[in-house]
Amino acid sequence: MKRLFAVLCLCALAWTNAPAQSIVYDEVNQIVTVTGTDLDDECKISVDGDEFKIKLTYPEADNWNHTDNIKQKFEFDELVLVIFFGLRGDDVCFFDDVEEFVDEGADHLVSVQYGGEGEDMLFGGPASDYLDGGDDNVVDVLFGGGSNDTFVRYYINKKVDADHGTLESAMQKPKFSAKKSFIRNAELESEPEVKVIKMPLVDKITDFNEAESDFIHWQLAQPE
Repeated sequence: MKRLFAVLCLCALAWTNAPAQSIVYDEVNQIVTVTGTDLDDECKISVDGDEFKIKLTYPEADNWNHTDNIKQKFEFDELVLVIFFGLRGDDVCFFDDVEEFVDEGADHLVSVQYGGEGEDMLFGGPASDYLDGGDDNVVDVLFGGGSNDTFVRYYINKKVDADHGTLESAMQKPKFSAKKSFIRNAELESEPEVKVIKMPLVDKITDFNEAESDFIHWQLAQPE
């Protein structure tokens, strides 16, 4: 019994001392950096008027009550880049109301996920007509980790799902502007493989939830 108690104490200590999560906004360079833990992180990004909201959580494991829950919101004029650093867990990063984000005056949205050792997923949606006119307003980049990294973006009557094995067939030729080119020069411990998907023009989604309700991970992106 004493040994079991000691093991439980060590587990609780390890859980409590998990690397801290943080959300940092660089107003000068218009960059949001979201740092996760070594657990299974969920990063939700949405827009409410001229406020850009980010919520970072990791799911509660069993009966432990050490779940981090960081919420942050700030006003924006033009947000250029959102970076999500996934570490050792299975990380999920998804965007909600990104069409509203662009409609509110942002030039473009670039989202980057640095994959860790787990299975990392980047959700861009619900997608809308923010690529109207052919301008490269939204770019998603995956830096692959030690496992399968999945990019998912939804369109009306079409879902694009790409992982390490099928990414090439789902991507078009990437187009970088000078403003976005610094993504390739990000300071990393090692040079990762850069994966860029530039999606085609689409019509505005009218009934997103019903059309794609069969996708098993969609419930993660539902509003609270």
